[in-house]
Amino acid sequence: MSTKQMSADFTPDILLEAVKELSLPELENFADQVMLIRAQRKTPHLSRSESELLRKINRGLPEPMWQRYKRLVTLRDAELLTEEEHQELIRLSDKIEVLNAERIGYLLELAQLRHQSLSDLMNDLGIHPLDHG
Repeated sequence: MSTKQMSADFTPDILLEAVKELSLPELENFADQVMLIRAQRKTPHLSRSESELLRKINRGLPEPMWQRYKRLVTLRDAELLTEEEHQELIRLSDKIEVLNAERIGYLLELAQLRHQSLSDLMNDLGIHPLDHG
């Protein structure tokens, strides 16, 4: 296995400093790409379908929606939700449930491709269910 020597101009510390300057959408895209690279290195010979499934598995709810969801949950727990906010929380909860169901479907599909159990695949890739809050 060959390794490339990292240029002195691109040490991990310098790369992390550059990452701190990214906008949230750029950061999310960058993180998705890093997770894909990580998965590829754990399983070096990914097919096109495996790569696409991993991309879908790593896709999550946009950060502004997560923040809104968390805020609404806090209001709900404090019993301060308006009826409109309650309906919004239900809609966001439904969206999160759909994303989780889709994610599990993609994970199952990938596990079948790799002839693995779902739990073994998730352990191998360090993938965990989306956290609701």
